[in-house]
Amino acid sequence: MGNYMKGLYTENLRKPTGYFGRLIAKYVMEKYNQDVILTAVTLCNIQPDYHVLEIGFGHGAGLQEAVKYLEKGKGKAVGVDFSPDMVQMASERLESEISSGLVEVIEGSVMELPLQDDIFDRVYHCNCYYFWPDLHTGCREILRVLKPGGVMVVTLDYDAVQAAEGKGNIPVGSGNPDTFMTALTSVGFIDVNRQEVVGSNDKVFTAIYPTAK
Repeated sequence: MGNYMKGLYTENLRKPTGYFGRLIAKYVMEKYNQDVILTAVTLCNIQPDYHVLEIGFGHGAGLQEAVKYLEKGKGKAVGVDFSPDMVQMASERLESEISSGLVEVIEGSVMELPLQDDIFDRVYHCNCYYFWPDLHTGCREILRVLKPGGVMVVTLDYDAVQAAEGKGNIPVGSGNPDTFMTALTSVGFIDVNRQEVVGSNDKVFTAIYPTAK
């Protein structure tokens, strides 16, 4: 892959944009991220009245799964993504859920979440923190919008991340879970735990669970 195509591919992994970005979301993210996303939603243990936030929702598969747990309660699933194309793509996929008020998709950045303080019971994201411009700022913003006692669930295909680092698609070391966990603790999360979990296709993922105090 030439330098131009590698750069285009990497940028669209970070922020899918335009026709190429939609192809990446549909044929790469949908295929390779599906299991890690569904694993995160399952680990969230979503209750019917929970308010749930997904950071970097992409094509919307995670929100589509999360809303299944909310249909018999008063909960809501909200997604924030800084790609206008992904907001549009997810809006098309989740048209009925958005119309019913169960789902809301918002264009915005984890660096400055356009959300009020202390409103979510669960926040989850998958394979994305290594794209954030500043780990501490992103972690601090998520802590701000979580209710006290709320939990963030992070799932990561660390083997795939290391492979991407080796190919130069993401900076070397940016996906290191220990670095991320240190940032979580430094901004005020408590009980920052890590374990390896098995997804529905027997793939092993890294899961990180910090709690908001």
